[in-house]
Amino acid sequence: MSSVSSFGVNPELTAVIPLGGKSPNLEVLLSWMTVDILTRLKVIIILDGLAPETKSKYRKRLIEISPANVKVLETNCKNPGGARNIGISSIDTTWTSFWDADDIPDVNQVLSAISDQPPTISAIRGRYSIKNINSDNIVMVEEETLTNDLSLLFTTGPGLWRYVFKTESISNVRFPEISMAEDQIFLFNALKAAGSITEVSRNFYTYQTNNSEQLTNSREKLTDLSKAFELLIDDFDPNAINKASSFETIISRIILTARLNSRIFARIIYRFLITRKISGSVKLNIIIRTSKAIIRHLGLR
Repeated sequence: MSSVSSFGVNPELTAVIPLGGKSPNLEVLLSWMTVDILTRLKVIIILDGLAPETKSKYRKRLIEISPANVKVLETNCKNPGGARNIGISSIDTTWTSFWDADDIPDVNQVLSAISDQPPTISAIRGRYSIKNINSDNIVMVEEETLTNDLSLLFTTGPGLWRYVFKTESISNVRFPEISMAEDQIFLFNALKAAGSITEVSRNFYTYQTNNSEQLTNSREKLTDLSKAFELLIDDFDPNAINKASSFETIISRIILTARLNSRIFARIIYRFLITRKISGSVKLNIIIRTSKAIIRHLGLR
């Protein structure tokens, strides 16, 4: 890893953004990383696994916007989890966000929300829109009610990019070094660590879909989903899962919507059940509800 620029002072927020893949889209980043924005925001870009000539070209274009508040790091993790962990080590602001290189954050709305918060708040959840890049159709996602039930909070809006965290509250939280659902594992653990969470009606982010370079479209990365699910499910008590109405949502949102092979998923559930001391009735209920979630998802295909 190498660092090729240094930060200025004053901004309260750092955005950590991994940039990797076969042909990463630098143009989307450049569309919102303006000189004005970068007087109020620090950005850490992690160039992950790129060819030397590509790294050199991207580094030059990124740093020339704001040498003071853009830091470019290089690594060869070849997964966004590992790349983001490298970025975390360079954060020196009060607040932190984790964004994707192919989406568009509304930095002004995020900064305004931060300035409105009392010092007791450790995390802020904003609203977001979804944009189909093929049609330019943009849909604002409906607001959900904030809840103290962590599993429900997590499943009602799991986009990591819609959250801003007090940096100190996530100082001991790291991403698993995988390419799929690593953000979901981090988010779950970050929400546990943060404690005091508030929700605002400001639109923080536009999530862009139908990008052929998105990792959710990469077949060779789908096996990482099984690792992610095992990491996530280990944090849930089986008896709590048995009662939680959000269990099917966890399955459909995190795993099935990313097209994990249903046989692989069934093996994951089986391993989870046989390695835990839970009653037969609870196991049966989990199996039934898992089957219903799979059927529901397949019906949407």
